[in-house]
Amino acid sequence: MNMNLKSKLSQRISMDDIHEITYLTQGNEVKKQELYDLLFDDDNQIAYQAAWVMNHYFLWENRWLYNKQDELIDQAMICQHTGRRRLILSLL
Repeated sequence: MNMNLKSKLSQRISMDDIHEITYLTQGNEVKKQELYDLLFDDDNQIAYQAAWVMNHYFLWENRWLYNKQDELIDQAMICQHTGRRRLILSLL
């Protein structure tokens, strides 16, 4: 199934949606990168929900974030949206 993540995250999402997104992106590096890129979207709702979804990955699924720590730290320091900042810090 090919899901438009940005479109999906622009709407209100439920836990079922989060499970669907994590399932569809699990092991798919292209889709995981797409979701990661949405953390930096100009639309706060999309960026927040991308962070929310990423916080529901299993720990082993987030190992690929290790080489992105500096970028995540920089984002957490400048992020004005407190909820997204909290979720980014949780990812770290």
